[in-house]
Amino acid sequence: MTLELRYDADSEPVEGWLELDEQQRQDAIVRYHERLKVEHPELPNIVLHASIHLVLENQLAMGNPAEARLALERLRSRGLTRHEALHRLGVPLSDCLFALMQGEAERVTGLREYEQALRAV
Repeated sequence: MTLELRYDADSEPVEGWLELDEQQRQDAIVRYHERLKVEHPELPNIVLHASIHLVLENQLAMGNPAEARLALERLRSRGLTRHEALHRLGVPLSDCLFALMQGEAERVTGLREYEQALRAV
């Protein structure tokens, strides 16, 4: 019997997060948001939303870019929950991904701009 991975956006992920199977992590984030339906803004695409969470959690766990952790701590010190802070951090990440999907790679010139956007959050 396999234990189900539990995720909570208001807590740091389990130790060894990065060593877990990526699909397992994604599924845990989706299940978490399914449990939050009443308390969470409507999600037009729960899998895409969970993917943004996954990328951010991975960045935070790796400490790369360092600005992600600094921005998270700054937002938390301003009274945001960890989950709310992750949503704020998801904006510059989503902007970069959207530009790439629209064929606007020139708008996403590299890590430096993403780090700068994180500092501005």
